[in-house]
Amino acid sequence: MPNQFDLVVIGGGSAGVTAAMKAVQLGVKTALVERSGRYGGTCRYVGCVPSKTLLHTAQTLHTMRQHAAKLGLPASDPAVDFSAVIVTKMTSFDGLARRMATMRPVNFMQPGA
Repeated sequence: MPNQFDLVVIGGGSAGVTAAMKAVQLGVKTALVERSGRYGGTCRYVGCVPSKTLLHTAQTLHTMRQHAAKLGLPASDPAVDFSAVIVTKMTSFDGLARRMATMRPVNFMQPGA
């Protein structure tokens, strides 16, 4: 059989990706199956990572508005480029994508593909 694995991880959310990465580090021939083809799960796309990016942006804006004058910076109301905020949110998980790209020999699979 061409596709024989020591471990098949079902679900490419944060736990599944972590399990597959650890298995590869231990030398286990691993397949990671994710039906959507989008690895990282809810946390990566709509939960933890993007939410924390938006919260950090809001906190930075708040700090600038509250403390700029105290630090000797010109007091002005910083403008928010929401398009740039969204780009930052969407790219904030590039590190995971880079790590996953180095996970060979993990076989990324999609049911029915």
